Amino acid sequence: MDNMLSGTKANIALKLFGSDINDLYRIANQIRSEIADIDGIGDLKVEQLVETPELKIKARREMLTRYGIDINSFNKFIKYAIGGQPVSDVYEEEKRFRLY
Repeated sequence: MDNMLSGTKANIALKLFGSDINDLYRIANQIRSEIADIDGIGDLKVEQLVETPELKIKARREMLTRYGIDINSFNKFIKYAIGGQPVSDVYEEEKRFRLY
């Protein structure tokens, strides 16, 4: 349960938040070196996170309005453009595969 709530199996975890992942890693290591000598601390580690690519799409509502496109249609288009939409199923022996 703790792992689901905090994202770690540790009993005590320090979490840092910010926009520069490399800067956060450097600060985390500084904190680690500062608290390493405290009695009772064992198995102290810093987890290195990797940057995950992110695509941000912001609707330009005035342009959508100009072309008569409502926001729901725009969102549906983006959903299908990125994730696809199944159009059929393909069956091979007992296996079923979605066809996009």
